[in-house]
Amino acid sequence: MAHQQHAELVAARNVVFTGTATVQTSSTGTGLGSIDIEAGIGGSITQQAGNRIVSTGTTGVVRLVARQSVTVGDIEAGGTVSIGAESGSILDADALVDTNADTVGDANDADQDITASALRLFAAGSVGTTVNHLETTVAKLTARALGGIYLLEADDVSVEGVSASVNRVASTGLVAGTPSDSVSSNLRTKVISDGSGSGGDIVLRTTAGHITLVGGNAADGAVRAHSTGNVLLQTLGANTDIIVRGDISSGSGNVSLLAARSVSFEYQASLLAAAGIQTTSTGAASGSIDIVAGTGSIAQDHRSTLQSTGASAQARLLAGQGITVGDIVVGGQVGLTATAGSIVDADALVADANDADQDITAAGLRLSAGTAIGGSVNHLETTVDTLSARAANGSIFLLEATGLTVGDVAVTVNRVLSTGSVTGSTAADATQSDIRTTGGNGSIVLRTVDGNVVLDDGTAPGPTPTPADDTAISAHGSGNVLVQAQGTARDITANADILSTSGNVSVIASGSVSFTGTADIRTTSAGGSAGSGSIDVEATAGSITQSATSLFQSTNATATARLWAGGSVTVGDIVLAAGSVSITADTGSILDADDGAATNDTDQDVSAASLRLRAGSGIGETVDHLETPVGTLTARAAGG
Repeated sequence: MAHQQHAELVAARNVVFTGTATVQTSSTGTGLGSIDIEAGIGGSITQQAGNRIVSTGTTGVVRLVARQSVTVGDIEAGGTVSIGAESGSILDADALVDTNADTVGDANDADQDITASALRLFAAGSVGTTVNHLETTVAKLTARALGGIYLLEADDVSVEGVSASVNRVASTGLVAGTPSDSVSSNLRTKVISDGSGSGGDIVLRTTAGHITLVGGNAADGAVRAHSTGNVLLQTLGANTDIIVRGDISSGSGNVSLLAARSVSFEYQASLLAAAGIQTTSTGAASGSIDIVAGTGSIAQDHRSTLQSTGASAQARLLAGQGITVGDIVVGGQVGLTATAGSIVDADALVADANDADQDITAAGLRLSAGTAIGGSVNHLETTVDTLSARAANGSIFLLEATGLTVGDVAVTVNRVLSTGSVTGSTAADATQSDIRTTGGNGSIVLRTVDGNVVLDDGTAPGPTPTPADDTAISAHGSGNVLVQAQGTARDITANADILSTSGNVSVIASGSVSFTGTADIRTTSAGGSAGSGSIDVEATAGSITQSATSLFQSTNATATARLWAGGSVTVGDIVLAAGSVSITADTGSILDADDGAATNDTDQDVSAASLRLRAGSGIGETVDHLETPVGTLTARAAGG
């Protein structure tokens, strides 16, 4: 033990501690009380589980450098600890704990290997092992390895820049130099100098603390796994968060962020960048993004991007509360679940209107919220091929950039285990179909900027007792529905029903609107209110076409239906027995969808208290008349 003095052990080859051997000093100021241990050519530094290396005081520094490996017993410093294994690994001297009563160790021990204010690790092999992680109690951390990195932190930890400098004692007993380790600022399985690496995994968990990722610069990020290396960041203690201020990346590995409470991706002013995740999927076992906020929320800054390229890429976000979306760009499927909250856009409005930024780009998108999805003005912007969305106590507002199909979407991601592996470990969102609001009189707004809309029933069960519900869109209570295809000559094709209990339904296409098979629009004008239960179908530059078995229905005397087409209107069944119906075929005809080639059919095409018909050409045909049980009628045909 040396009081306020420097301790130095420098060996030509190995430094070995046996029994209960201890090196201890104390530091009362910068440059005092450092510990400097070095193993020379071909040598390692080896502590036993009972050995201690201690430098007390807030400026205490411990530096271990070995040409081969370092095996750690207990190292304690009030300041910084720096450990380098230039050709080997940094390992835990403690044995694994037997949790299966089979005399074979299978779990991490509880002993804290390194306790310090800051910790810097470098290994040519690995830091810790897949099962026997290095246990730490540090405030700041940086680690780099060609192999994997496996760390278990006791409380709060921040991944950021750490450097170390110790005093080298000469044979005279005086300080002759200050060996130092330069600033390192992230968790990385890759050597900067030559770009080599073995695809090592990165695992950082805390038992009772937050994880904050700061990093050092935008290029390196905060966590960077080389090649196929997987990443697991996990907070195990109650009410603990993961705060991401520097990027997380892997060449083609899987990334799992599992927080007991919340996960946030923030903008870091010093880097002029917002944090995100970047990986690539080369097959089902690679490149997935898995984010869980157990009891809290997931929040992205509007400049943050979660990205995985490749057609097999999957991303799944699950929050106990809400999800705020910056940018999510995935080649395959994306699933967002806000269990007790909403899914909202992080982007601000532009001149009190929707922004142009695409929040989610994917092949398939599955949305599920305990309250709402999007906002009445600030819609969630998407570029997806297939969509399903459900909101349990609020409305759904979506703005699609191109065209989409409402149908089946399922999501499965690879969950990274504490070993760094994903073998046999997945997390999934079951197949979901339709767009539905199931509470809170939630409305549904689905619009495209420039694309077609196809509404399919899907295969996922609907609400009991009618799982085969033939429904694509269903709004709860008085919730309204708008389906709109904007752009040039864009169409809406409904292959399944559009429903609301008593809301208004608008289906508007810049091109044509068609209802195939048994696809219906059904609602009710509730309580005699003129503000509910209307049906509004418009095909600006095309035609409206119902199949013979398609039904547009709204009950009660205040029910109204208006069909307006730039071309023709083909009528299946329109039933507003006590209400009013208006049909306009601006340059075309109003025709019966029923087959009346030889004689009129007996199906009643339009049932209403009053009916208004206007056509640029004809209304009905010479044999196949339009059948209308109505109370009051007016009809005009300009060319037939």
